[in-house]
Amino acid sequence: MIISKLGINYHIEAICDGNNVEKLKPDADLFLSTASMLGVEPEDCTAIEGGEAGIQAGLSARMCVVGVGLEQRIHQAHAVFHSLENVRLIDLKNIYAAWHAESVVGEIHEMEKTAAD
Repeated sequence: MIISKLGINYHIEAICDGNNVEKLKPDADLFLSTASMLGVEPEDCTAIEGGEAGIQAGLSARMCVVGVGLEQRIHQAHAVFHSLENVRLIDLKNIYAAWHAESVVGEIHEMEKTAAD
């Protein structure tokens, strides 16, 4: 496996691919299955994707989505990078924190709107 050859297998807690789910991207099944394998809620995840179908799948799963590659293909992501070459873990954590804060504010506004109706 590539992960073993790269020597990063001790960092990987779950692997999910098209063989583990019924519906493929752009459906959210792959991301939802992975979150479930890890025992975390999708809202607590960040998906890093390089294509439109993956971006859509992450968004449908209600995850923070980071796009990598050509902006015209991944512009719907919450954050976009040309490559991950200079992206640090703290950068990804900050993107997630900003997305999560915005998401929470949106939920509060929605609850207030519903209560007012």
